[in-house]
Amino acid sequence: MFITTISCKIGRGEQIITLSSVKDIRKDLNLTQKDMSKLLGITGQYYNMIENNKKQPSVAITKKRGSIIDVE
Repeated sequence: MFITTISCKIGRGEQIITLSSVKDIRKDLNLTQKDMSKLLGITGQYYNMIENNKKQPSVAITKKRGSIIDVE
């Protein structure tokens, strides 16, 4: 079973972020999956599997993705 939600700080508050909201945020930033994979230093296929909950990313990738979408 994979982690599908994370608790994080956004501004001064704390929110629960789901994988679907990460996808929505990525799209709001006008980033494709290919863009995100390049920023993260992973393949597009691997990023697709992470976003579709088929693979669980490492803590390092999760933190880096959080910094890209501006989530602590």
